[in-house]
Amino acid sequence: PHRKNKDGVDLSDPGILDKLEKVFEDTTKPLFKLPGPVGQLVNEFLVRDSFITFQGPEKRGKCLPGSQLITMATGEQLSLEEVVRLKRTDIISFNEATQSFVKTKITDFYKNGKKPVYKVTTRSGRQVEVTKNHPFLTPIGWKDLTIVKQGSFIAVPKRIPIFGNKTLSDESIRLLAYFIADGCLVENNVRFTNGEKLIQDDFIRCVRAFKCDVRFDTSIDMDVINSKTNKGKHNKNYVRSFLKQYGLTGKGAKEKQIPDIIFQLSKKQIALFLNILFTCDGWICKNSTGIGFAVANESLARQVQMLMTKFGIVSKLLFKPNDCSGSWSVEIKGIEYVHLFIKEIGFSFRKQEFCKRALQVPLIRRSFIDKFPVEIARQFHDELKEEIGSKFTKAPSIREQLQKRQPLMRQSFSQSIGTKAGRKYMDSQIMWDEVTSIEYMGIKETYDLTVEEHHNFIANNVLVHNTWTLLEMAMKAVKQGCNVAFFQAGDMSENQQLRRIAIYRARLSDKEKY
Repeated sequence: PHRKNKDGVDLSDPGILDKLEKVFEDTTKPLFKLPGPVGQLVNEFLVRDSFITFQGPEKRGKCLPGSQLITMATGEQLSLEEVVRLKRTDIISFNEATQSFVKTKITDFYKNGKKPVYKVTTRSGRQVEVTKNHPFLTPIGWKDLTIVKQGSFIAVPKRIPIFGNKTLSDESIRLLAYFIADGCLVENNVRFTNGEKLIQDDFIRCVRAFKCDVRFDTSIDMDVINSKTNKGKHNKNYVRSFLKQYGLTGKGAKEKQIPDIIFQLSKKQIALFLNILFTCDGWICKNSTGIGFAVANESLARQVQMLMTKFGIVSKLLFKPNDCSGSWSVEIKGIEYVHLFIKEIGFSFRKQEFCKRALQVPLIRRSFIDKFPVEIARQFHDELKEEIGSKFTKAPSIREQLQKRQPLMRQSFSQSIGTKAGRKYMDSQIMWDEVTSIEYMGIKETYDLTVEEHHNFIANNVLVHNTWTLLEMAMKAVKQGCNVAFFQAGDMSENQQLRRIAIYRARLSDKEKY
């Protein structure tokens, strides 16, 4: 008897078996290689005249809560939920071959439902929430959270030298920084408080560029008012309007956020913003070995840390209890990164003198955060030894440290400057951050992405892997001339399968052809 499925295909027809046999009988088709950890797992089995199957249940992909902030190619920090809802395709990904961050595209978006999630905290103070099976890049490859433990090292961005193309006037950038650092904007106030004369003068200059003026309430408190030429019942306070445009009016110290526009500016203008912010609320240690910035707002502190990552400035986020509700500080430790901060950002006015003093301290690469885990240090040692041979006089002391299985300081590899190995490891745009805690955070709505080519992205300033679909795998095989059979064990009809493939193809560049 004939047995037809719901699409009208006669499953008992011998011709179907003939067609299937034809699909797999040609062993002359070219092979293809899969990237990343999937490739490491299956590439050696992708040989001619073989039959390979991949299977997996729906919605079991690794994912993150919708609140996690994703670094977009524009520089924006958007929540994962926003990225999925808006179908934003521009994103930044890490190229493991070149050890650098690059702009790339999102090809798929997923709403994976409610799942248990865990918060991973690192020594630098970064935090990201993921499901238990979400992979992180470790010194021994991509490993999911079931394998990553307290004390493990995971890759986080060290330098993301990708900047935006938006612009603001320098006066606008300075005013945003001044009010975020020392402004009072609750209720109807537009007040700035700072006792340094040079800062006051610069603030007044910026205010007057907006056709406004200041009135001193005390020797350190200034209220922004309309200028004499802009007085009148219907005339606006342009500074207040400007601050409202960027979401700062009515916000107290614990509620202020750095506006999205700042993340989309050029390198020069982001540096200017940070310069003014640190000039108001930052400090430099007397011995010049540390620089810091303190606020009452955790989210704002994390934003500052993220902005400094664009410059390759390694910092640590700390919570410090006090008589109020505590404060958050972003601290730069170690001469290497103090020097880099001064070179790229610096301070203005009176604090400039401290910069000159700090630059006189000899450069030593001894960051207690930016270190090489033993596995990476061993690779570095072996490659450098092969490259420079007997000139590598520090090799014995490095081998001695490796035997202790302790992370190595960057200073240990000072002889690598100017070498191929040095560029690979010392100039890598990731650093290895130690996991200090993993906490269960409950059940949350989760999402994920598929990112083309490198299959990873930045969430909450941490490098995470994406979901790589079986369809993506199949289409890559088709593109490279392989024959692919797709079997659906569920309720999806042939038309639904074709529709899914059509959607996949529509997302690809018009330049790509099978």
